[in-house]
Amino acid sequence: MKANPHMKYFDGRRGYVRDDMDRELSQVDFRTVPAITTPGGGISTTASFITKEGSPGLKSA
Repeated sequence: MKANPHMKYFDGRRGYVRDDMDRELSQVDFRTVPAITTPGGGISTTASFITKEGSPGLKSA
């Protein structure tokens, strides 16, 4: 994080990003899995951020 002060979140685990957008709000959820070699493993949301219309920047959800 010190090397890139613009980065808002880093976890180091495998997963994906889910984004839900409409005209007023965008919410981004960082979803991770405990192991990529185990089928049927659980999925958890490790961080969520929102951006609202008229209010630039990320905020924790």
